[in-house]
Amino acid sequence: MSFFPRRTGQFPISVRDPPNQVNPLRIKAFLGIAGSVIIGALSACDNVEFEGTRLELVPPSGDSSETAEASDTLEARDSTVASPFPEGPLLYMGTRTGTQVSVHPVGEITATGLRPLDHTGTPGFLDALIERRLAPGTPLTLFAEGVRVGTLRVQETTIESGFCRPTPVASGVAEVVPGTEEAVRFLAVDEAAVADVPYGEYRPVEHTFDQRVAGLDFAAEALRRTGALWPPSVLESRADMQAVPLDGVPRGAIAATFVVGDRLAVGPPDSRRAHSIFILATGDVGDYTLDYIGYRPVADGGKGVARFFEQLDWDRDGQAEIVLEVFGERARWAAVLDRGPDGWTTTFESACS
Repeated sequence: MSFFPRRTGQFPISVRDPPNQVNPLRIKAFLGIAGSVIIGALSACDNVEFEGTRLELVPPSGDSSETAEASDTLEARDSTVASPFPEGPLLYMGTRTGTQVSVHPVGEITATGLRPLDHTGTPGFLDALIERRLAPGTPLTLFAEGVRVGTLRVQETTIESGFCRPTPVASGVAEVVPGTEEAVRFLAVDEAAVADVPYGEYRPVEHTFDQRVAGLDFAAEALRRTGALWPPSVLESRADMQAVPLDGVPRGAIAATFVVGDRLAVGPPDSRRAHSIFILATGDVGDYTLDYIGYRPVADGGKGVARFFEQLDWDRDGQAEIVLEVFGERARWAAVLDRGPDGWTTTFESACS
């Protein structure tokens, strides 16, 4: 089951929308650059505080049930690994805690898109994955805001719950370029697959007042289009707001999450009438277009609150893909947005069923 609509067209939203009657909403916003900090989840107010510790900085070397399944554990060892075992490069999501960066695999990068690592009922899959792809010393290339920023050398890998199913989590101390002190979220790819990708300048941007106002207007439009339950305050329902330097454009996108009767975290909703809306608007200074609406009512398939996680052009088509982090009642997972002939659509989602 997909936790985001896969309808064609510019707005993959509620089935209440009459076909072929959705027009882009354009909002003019005259924007200014407001600094360079990475934006995390926001409260309802517009004041932003960043808390966190710094990475060790060294120059880079040259070179719908969401129940976690417990059938694949380190104790359940088996030398037989069912086909297809991933042979191509893997995409990882990573986060920083102190000087440590931890990553977990999302899917295999293929010529036709991201392929899920569904190991349910495959004895020995996780052991083989760790042995072949995440052994101590394995280098993974780190990306933040779409550019290469460093290397993580795996020191330890454990199998953790909290995802759709038990998942290997690799950790180590990252070697990152100066200027990435505030980076807290990363995407990673096997080093050999991106050895020819040069390092880039890490340039996170802070969202502006005009972008925040535009985000609220887009949220109101999304509520109207989906027929969702209106919150007492659209502003107070905003759980996350990020300015995204999409495709290298400093203010190329706005991504925001609005939650009613729930929260941006793993856990049960407050009500069966709870819902969440994720919006993506793209453009540049003074001109944004609402390109994607992800509407998820709890009553239709359960909780699935999404937020923007990171962007990266891992298929090298000249346009970045977007990774979303999705929070359910008992687990969290990943979804991917990509552009096609019909605009932005969900092209991948970790299956929790």
